[in-house]
Amino acid sequence: MRRFVLIAAIAVLAVPAAAHTTASPYLHTFVCRPSLYPGQRTVSVTAVMPTLPDTQKLQMRFQLESFAAGQALAIRGGDLGHWISPHPITLGQQPADVWIVRHPVTGVVVPATYRFKVTFRWIGSGGHILSQTTRTGPACRQPDLRPDLLVRSITVQPAAGGVDRYAAVIGNDGLTAATGVEVLFRPGGGAAAQTATIPRVRPHIDRTVSFVGPACTTATAPTITVDPYDQIDDLNRANNSMAATCPAVPAARARQAKLK
Repeated sequence: MRRFVLIAAIAVLAVPAAAHTTASPYLHTFVCRPSLYPGQRTVSVTAVMPTLPDTQKLQMRFQLESFAAGQALAIRGGDLGHWISPHPITLGQQPADVWIVRHPVTGVVVPATYRFKVTFRWIGSGGHILSQTTRTGPACRQPDLRPDLLVRSITVQPAAGGVDRYAAVIGNDGLTAATGVEVLFRPGGGAAAQTATIPRVRPHIDRTVSFVGPACTTATAPTITVDPYDQIDDLNRANNSMAATCPAVPAARARQAKLK
């Protein structure tokens, strides 16, 4: 799981109270935009805060919680977790004042579920807190969209000339396709390596690539590796390589090997 810098930004609008029929603060325009690219991955909410009588200062505090592996974590970055006030600071002192804040956060870590909690605070003269309340937004699921390439299986079959054919099933258990996927066949016994390229491996669609190499023996079992040079941003590299399981050697082939 990769980590990226969180960017929190706000946009402030002051509108007449007549445009809103409620005197209570509320949240709306929830945005949950997954993306393969961190800079395009967004969680956003818009908060609306009307004023109260005798208000001298309005404040909001945006908190973003992350839920992963059953644990809740408060996300830090930008103004998250801090009280903010409008500009001009006098907004809220007039009965028609309404403070609207659109608050996006980009570059969130995946996979995880996120949720905004926004606390509204009205402050009167002398710093006295007139009222305070919190609103909670809906959950936003941000999946890890990277491909997860793997060697699913290797089938070994005898071929003419005392060699074997190795058919490798290449899979993608991720959520996006991988293109230009290189597969490396490394035979045992010092034989030269071979490569093949699969133009595209779509999610949950297997592709088969075959190589012909020296007969498989337990002592020199070949290996097949997908994306051997880390050219693709792969979700899990632990499953990218597999050693062939050699079939039992037929008696006729065993006798021929001894005669050689």
